[in-house]
Amino acid sequence: TGTLFFDEIGQLPPAYQAELLLLEKVRMAKTEVKTEEKIDVRVIASTSAKLESLVKKGTFLKKLYNILNINCISLPPLRNRLDDIPFLSDFFTDKYCAELGKTRYKLSKKTNRAFLSYHWPGNVMELENLVKGAIALGNEDSLVSQLSRQSRTNQYTHLFTDFIDIDKHIKDSGNLPLKDICKKINARAEQKLMKKALMKTNWNRKKAAILLNISYKSMLNKIKAYNLT
Repeated sequence: TGTLFFDEIGQLPPAYQAELLLLEKVRMAKTEVKTEEKIDVRVIASTSAKLESLVKKGTFLKKLYNILNINCISLPPLRNRLDDIPFLSDFFTDKYCAELGKTRYKLSKKTNRAFLSYHWPGNVMELENLVKGAIALGNEDSLVSQLSRQSRTNQYTHLFTDFIDIDKHIKDSGNLPLKDICKKINARAEQKLMKKALMKTNWNRKKAAILLNISYKSMLNKIKAYNLT
């Protein structure tokens, strides 16, 4: 009797997946013979992998997938759930202040802004670990600096791949002077960043302004200038 939780079950080796299937076989066998001894086990599993793809590759048992997929809750990545971040950070702050014997407090607005600008490749677990580390060390400034550097790198890296073909841009720009070509490329980059920030925040203009570190008024002006509606 009890609950078994498997974190990242997609990484469970096939041999152990087969062992897990034995629970279902034993339960079915005892049901068929109507024994008084009952197996009351609830299995909960989480994964960031696409189990359907693993089944096709043969690295995840289809029978186990079918059993686990009876009740499935799909959550989008944390970067697409920015509204959840303040609540989660408060929860983890309270949790680790209590565990580490620290006086309860709230993370600074500066830290929360850095959280909203970050892309969270490690999802909720990464957020939890960062909050725990900040509380343990009592130093939010180094955390903010780290997140800010990584956010800038993530935001701009994809833009360089878009504008790397200089010959193409020169050809598309005709005989424009270099200064005008650069201005055109900068405008396209800014427009793309604006649109990406708006999409990331579900078109919440105030949050998008925070992500781009510009004023709300500037955000509205640029939306109008680039016709981002």
